Amino acid sequence: MAKKMTISIGVFGYLEVNSILNVLLAMTGQRMVERLIVKEIIAVVDADPESKKQISALAGINPQIKLNYSPKRVGKSAAINRYFKEATGDILVMCDADNIIDDENLISKLVEPLVKKPNIGVVGGHPVPLKNKKNNLATFAGENLWAIHHQIAQVDPKISGNLYAIRSKNKTETPFGIICDDTYLQYFVEKSGFQKAYQPAAQVMVKIPDNLFDYARQRIRIYFGYRQLKKILQQSAPSTTKVFWTMKMIFSRARTIREYVFAVLTIFLEGSIRLYSALYPINKKKQINLWPMAKSTKF
Repeated sequence: MAKKMTISIGVFGYLEVNSILNVLLAMTGQRMVERLIVKEIIAVVDADPESKKQISALAGINPQIKLNYSPKRVGKSAAINRYFKEATGDILVMCDADNIIDDENLISKLVEPLVKKPNIGVVGGHPVPLKNKKNNLATFAGENLWAIHHQIAQVDPKISGNLYAIRSKNKTETPFGIICDDTYLQYFVEKSGFQKAYQPAAQVMVKIPDNLFDYARQRIRIYFGYRQLKKILQQSAPSTTKVFWTMKMIFSRARTIREYVFAVLTIFLEGSIRLYSALYPINKKKQINLWPMAKSTKF
């Protein structure tokens, strides 16, 4: 008889109590295949007394739910390290609170490669952008970049921080203040001899920025994260973003004159953001991972 595998699920959020509660409830309703058991669902929350109050009440009803709380906002990397210290499952799932989950088989789908293939050490889920009614440049760029991310990941798996899972034995402490925790962990899993995988069927819905200010804020944060990784790892970050291929894909997805104009503007926008991110002097005394939220991406 095959050995059962236990799963810990970490839900990460900041000042988004309703979203956290929705994800926690979705996780308690997951249907698992015979070999898998959800051992615990850990809400990892910083500096949010209201979330602390409501999650504690929910945990009082459902002992599967636990709260890991910090009275001070310290960032996701520190939150992941706290989660790693507390989680006891064979497989560790990381899930952002601003995901919409409507699939009761989500976790079973996500961890399937880890269960079936012992050489797989990390697997990423598939964030799908919600269609935005504003239909402007920011939403066009966001939808296209997520679609391109999906296309690339099917050939060269890229782990997204929205939803991913690793084996417990592959966990490693993330440097304090790091932005791209997902890419950092992916790097060390591969360095230890394991492979990465992508599960397109493990879908969560995400909101994309609906204005250029929020779009730029998100993208600059990501590129700052790659600068951090290059300094920490002493080599270029293992990003799968291929500039000219991405440009080609953006144009290939355009269907109308308006979309072709948006395609040109998206390429110009991305180029400007990359240049700004590369040249901007990062203040070493400022904890850049404590980035202001892109409010239009929250529920």
